[in-house]
Amino acid sequence: MKKIYCLVDKHAGEVMMASTTRRPLEEELCDMFMDTFQAEMQEAADNHWINVKEPSKDCRVFANDCWNHIMSWFKEVYDIQKVWLS
Repeated sequence: MKKIYCLVDKHAGEVMMASTTRRPLEEELCDMFMDTFQAEMQEAADNHWINVKEPSKDCRVFANDCWNHIMSWFKEVYDIQKVWLS
């Protein structure tokens, strides 16, 4: 039996990518996460919720909270599943 790995969007119920190894899927998931995190932090800077020129403890707290929130959401929405082929 052969196996493949699938990056799945559990909310949409669709396979986003498939590969014979996990690594490319993990890299794609990491890229998606970092793009989302960067966009959230950019929005915070653009709206002056954080001061990136003179970061304070509030900036670090905001970044940490943002990171944790996105990580939680990604774990809820995305999964890498092993599929056995006959």
